[in-house]
Amino acid sequence: MPDGVCIICGGPLVDWFKAPGDWRKPDADISFNLRRCPKDGYGRIDPIPQQAVLDDHYMIEGYYTQERSNKAKSGPPSLPWRAMARFAKTVDTGVKNRKTLIADELKRRGGADVLEIGCGHGDNLVALSEHGFEAYGIEPDPDAMAADPDFPATVHRGTAEDPPSFYDGRTFDGVVMSHVLEHCVDPAKAMRTVRRFLKPGGIAYIEVPNADCVDFRSAKLAWPHLGVPRHVHFLNGDHLEALATEAGLEVLSRTHLGYMRQFTPGWHTFGDEMRAFYRGKTGAGTLKEWGIPYYMWLLAMTAFAPKRYKYDSVAVLLTVKE
Repeated sequence: MPDGVCIICGGPLVDWFKAPGDWRKPDADISFNLRRCPKDGYGRIDPIPQQAVLDDHYMIEGYYTQERSNKAKSGPPSLPWRAMARFAKTVDTGVKNRKTLIADELKRRGGADVLEIGCGHGDNLVALSEHGFEAYGIEPDPDAMAADPDFPATVHRGTAEDPPSFYDGRTFDGVVMSHVLEHCVDPAKAMRTVRRFLKPGGIAYIEVPNADCVDFRSAKLAWPHLGVPRHVHFLNGDHLEALATEAGLEVLSRTHLGYMRQFTPGWHTFGDEMRAFYRGKTGAGTLKEWGIPYYMWLLAMTAFAPKRYKYDSVAVLLTVKE
């Protein structure tokens, strides 16, 4: 993938902001430049780090693939947090449960089997198995929960760009890739893998952090989904649709997830840990201690905003283009 070039439109990338280090690996003496396309808003680390660097930054304690929940721990929510969460719930019209959405769509189409690429802690596969589907997975992390020999689904080691030979020639009624595409060095190639494994008439579900959301635009280095350098690309719904279309997939729908969690103490704790790490570092700019007033402002700005700015994640439902 050429440095400085947008994978969506082919135009030049311009400087966006700098991540002076990785908050999850504080002893690593390295910074990452983020650039974005002024035409379509696509962003990424540029240049993309060498694979050895990327691999090293996955070697962190408590990574989410290795445990059932990666939520930051916090005490009981105070009255302001409870009030914000209660109001956020009343204006949250996004998808509440991706597993149910995928299962319902597969059942509607008479699907029998499903492949999840990047199955991580395995929660999606377990749920889909419980819905009666024959579940398979691909996972690069040998320490991930889904890679355990006793995990109740067939999982093989590999990536979206380099899937295991075990699946050569196989296709599935459903393909799931949830919070994976942003990790891929080559998202276009990963999307072609989805097309390769999807049966005609089947459905694919692709979800990524939403780079259009107000929280990211405001918080940047303190956004819990930043994840640099494990997150290489910063995508929105338009980018997902463009990559899918280029891969020979038809977009059935776009949906959004993750509103209420932005107004929980756990989300705030994640952001605070990131802010504390980056505060004062050269190139990070000013990162103030925002606290509850920031989240009150965020709630006011997003409660009735268009979905593309409101939700922290975006997903598309796809099928094979006829």
